[in-house]
Amino acid sequence: GPGRQMAPVFGRMALGNPSVHFRKVDVDEVQDGAASENVRSMPTFKLYRYGSKLEEFSGADANRLQAWLTRYLPTVA
Repeated sequence: GPGRQMAPVFGRMALGNPSVHFRKVDVDEVQDGAASENVRSMPTFKLYRYGSKLEEFSGADANRLQAWLTRYLPTVA
């Protein structure tokens, strides 16, 4: 499915951007967390900065993830 499609893309982005904290959460293992974050479909991506959620989207959209990196990476110290 879409989650499996995005897994290698997500992994490459994480390895290529060590100053950014990428986290993968298995919603089957962390059901309470998924519920509290209102995750309804997979994959769901959420962008946080200093503990505040800035953006989120659902779906297998590698271009959108790359756009986040392009937009926010210059602001990472």
